Amino acid sequence: MGNERFNAIAFQTANALVTVLLATTVMSVYYRTQLRKSMGHYIIKRHSLSIHSLLTNKLSLMEDLKAILTVGAILVVPFIAAPKVMFAIVLYIIIYMAFRWRNF
Repeated sequence: MGNERFNAIAFQTANALVTVLLATTVMSVYYRTQLRKSMGHYIIKRHSLSIHSLLTNKLSLMEDLKAILTVGAILVVPFIAAPKVMFAIVLYIIIYMAFRWRNF
């Protein structure tokens, strides 16, 4: 009984974490686009494109890191929270794809 409750709480926590990470990723992409637009207008007026490229590269690296961490959280957290269930889901997907590719 206690283990099932722990798994339920861990699963809800993982879902909440994934939701927050996806929401922050979407928001950061939106704000990154807005920042690029505003910075682009300012920097083009100042004719210093090197600063713009440095900022864009830094933001790009941060976005890549956030994407890697998001995908990692989506893939790793459920395996920690409920390994038996996630193993069963992965096994089901593998078997389904194997039968689908063999045209049964």
